[in-house]
Amino acid sequence: MEDIVDCWKTISITAEEEDVYGVVDEVIEKGREEMKSTLLGRLLTEYPYNKGAFKSTMTNFYYTNFKVQVHSLPLDGRLPEVGEFIGDNVGDLIRVRTDCNGKCFGKFVRVRSRLDISKMI
Repeated sequence: MEDIVDCWKTISITAEEEDVYGVVDEVIEKGREEMKSTLLGRLLTEYPYNKGAFKSTMTNFYYTNFKVQVHSLPLDGRLPEVGEFIGDNVGDLIRVRTDCNGKCFGKFVRVRSRLDISKMI
């Protein structure tokens, strides 16, 4: 812990960084008014609410379906199995789009996956 404190002691602000800029009160008030109509603005409240119930409800909103196009695959790699592998690795595989013969011989392999948008890929 002392190592971190010692590192912070060596940090200094230059003359260029000393200037402080503020935002006009009217702009801040406008932002507060606009926030009142948003979900996030409604959560920034002083009133108590059931955070556990809210979290379990909102968990579904962190996931969304994405269409992924896999380009530059060699012809012998344009298989549904390859699309399934990629779809499973970027998220939860929903489906791999194939033609009427079950092949993926287009310009690219089309994969649909469900991704957790709160995490990096």
